[in-house]
Amino acid sequence: MLGVPVAEVARELGVKPLGDLPAGAERRAGTISLRAMTRVANAMNCKVVYAVIPHDGKTLEEMADRRKWSKLLG
Repeated sequence: MLGVPVAEVARELGVKPLGDLPAGAERRAGTISLRAMTRVANAMNCKVVYAVIPHDGKTLEEMADRRKWSKLLG
């Protein structure tokens, strides 16, 4: 963990801390908007990285190549 106290992040966001996350960061259990996540990241002097990663650990290029060869070889 970064060691940034929740109270400090909440203060940067202008909200009151609630448990492990600043109040208002989550609208529903288990969800958070990218906008809220970006605000939290900015308050921690961080950035949000949003990515799609293949399950099997392959790169997207490897996946595309495998699909191409599957089509060509039938």
